[in-house]
Amino acid sequence: MAGTQVPFAHRNLLGFWRAYWRTVLQVTFRPRRFALHAFRPVEYGDARFFQHVTVLLASLAVAALMIVASHCGYPVSPLIARLTPATRIEPFDIAAHVVLFGSIWLFFFLITGLNSYFFHPAHLPIEQQNRAVAMSYYASGPLAWVVGPSLLLIAAILLQRANLARLPIGGFLVLGLCTVAAATAFFIGLFWLMTTKCLSEGLIPNVRRRASALIMVQPIMVLVALGVSYLLVPLVYFLAVAFIDSLRA
Repeated sequence: MAGTQVPFAHRNLLGFWRAYWRTVLQVTFRPRRFALHAFRPVEYGDARFFQHVTVLLASLAVAALMIVASHCGYPVSPLIARLTPATRIEPFDIAAHVVLFGSIWLFFFLITGLNSYFFHPAHLPIEQQNRAVAMSYYASGPLAWVVGPSLLLIAAILLQRANLARLPIGGFLVLGLCTVAAATAFFIGLFWLMTTKCLSEGLIPNVRRRASALIMVQPIMVLVALGVSYLLVPLVYFLAVAFIDSLRA
């Protein structure tokens, strides 16, 4: 990939995961410097692939957390609330897990894709707009760290399930895992917001209003995406199940 210095574009040379995490580190902790890549050739396909990998990692981590939590008695999702270790697994239960993963994937896909509409103002040349849109997909990088707090919470839930939390050390360990996970999740969200803002400012000189507007609109987009993925998708699933059950009757 001549001309570009984005590590993920050189994954064939560096190795896939090494190139991926190196890109995540740059996007997360040096977003203004990473924005300078837009002034060199940037492949849209590479950026889109990076977004898909990030969305998949975050979705798998959150889905695993919700499934473990639900099976341990925590009502985290109406899709799998009725499934317990003692129940017989039926096709609808398997479908519910698939729909759960799909809804989580849709949430992350929406919040990482809607930002692109703020990255291509009309006054920029078309080539620069295309590069800016590609960079907007790289802005999803900080969400890859969602794997960390998800694993911490899974560990805390399993410790609680094993009754180790009743022990003095076990209780402090569970509390510590939950605290670290909550703090990490907060900073991931903060880094994601600031990374998007810094990238948009670096790509669009002297248009800080647009970057500020993005920061204001981004939480609204997250709420909309959450409503679509966590409420609308399960509602459609339950209506489909009810319709199929009515045909069986």
